[in-house]
Amino acid sequence: MDYRGDNSYRIIQSQSLNSEMLISLAVLYSPLIGSKALALYHLLASEANRRNINMRLNRLCKLLNISIDELTENIQVLEQFKLLRSFYNSKSNNCRFDLQAPLSPRKFLQHDVFSRLYAKAIGNEQFDITSQLHGYIVENEDADLEVTSNFDFNFFNERWSIDDEYSYNNVNKAKYSKVIPNFDLADFKRKMSNILMPQSLRTDDNFEIIAQMATIFNIDVDTMRTLVTDSIDPDTNTFDTELLRQKCINTKKQARYDSSVGYTLQPVQFLSNLQEGLPVTSADKKTLEYLQLDLNLPKEVINYLVEYVYNHNNHIIGKNYIEKVATSWSSKGVKTIEEAKQLLETKPTKNKTKMKDFVNINATESSNQDYDEVINQLFKSEEEA
Repeated sequence: MDYRGDNSYRIIQSQSLNSEMLISLAVLYSPLIGSKALALYHLLASEANRRNINMRLNRLCKLLNISIDELTENIQVLEQFKLLRSFYNSKSNNCRFDLQAPLSPRKFLQHDVFSRLYAKAIGNEQFDITSQLHGYIVENEDADLEVTSNFDFNFFNERWSIDDEYSYNNVNKAKYSKVIPNFDLADFKRKMSNILMPQSLRTDDNFEIIAQMATIFNIDVDTMRTLVTDSIDPDTNTFDTELLRQKCINTKKQARYDSSVGYTLQPVQFLSNLQEGLPVTSADKKTLEYLQLDLNLPKEVINYLVEYVYNHNNHIIGKNYIEKVATSWSSKGVKTIEEAKQLLETKPTKNKTKMKDFVNINATESSNQDYDEVINQLFKSEEEA
């Protein structure tokens, strides 16, 4: 919609702003929509439901000291974040703006898209602080054609990447609690002096997450000692577990190569064995961690899938495809290799969605495209709900 300064307008607001909504606008929406869009929202709220005076859009421009183009841009920003619905009546040249109530802090932080953009905008530390602090029926007017712009997924994709997704999920100790450590913690404690790791940080919880990460990422004792040391800030006497995770992902060193190829091994070690001891790449480590901790697939099922893809795709994991298949298996509740084999061997019918053949995996397939599909489906489901 191209607005003009001489367009008349009126504002409808079905619900007055309460204290919780004001918190959402100031703390949550503001970093995403910017000060001008926030000012526009408050101005519209201030003049909503007033008597019908012939007001024109150039009034909003004057009050906000912005141009009509800037006004249009900020209207669209409010529409993107579902704070505004816009209608236009071509016969009367009249615009109608229906203000939408902001999500509560709890619902905002649970929103699959808004919460991610918010974490990206302010950083994980401030996101955690915010999380701890804050854990419309529209009149039917047939002559009005809704002109609210749809959510622009380019807006999301320009600000979000798959690395941001992994960072957003961050270190969650509850996820790692499922991991049974296979790590010589006693040897680690002996080699990790009180100078390198102060007594105040030598807690059972910290040692447990260290052992679990070492197990997941196939890290030996000496390498883990170096990684933990680099993750401790001696000035603040703090231990950054997310930094340790990133270092585990990025390190080239790992536990000694084990020639045995058993499906009960940790997936990173299993893949290293398939590669005849070569280090697993950072990208593959993230993928295997995601399959195990987020999709909750058993190690045996993950290893079977990894082996199948590795052997049928020129020794390339094919991250995008393996995550799609793993997600499908997780949703179907696959728990055993036998169940996984049955799905692979099942021939698709006309009434079933055809599963892409492993042999035809495109190793160069764009991860952004796959992620776009997920986000598009997410919004589609939300609108249909």
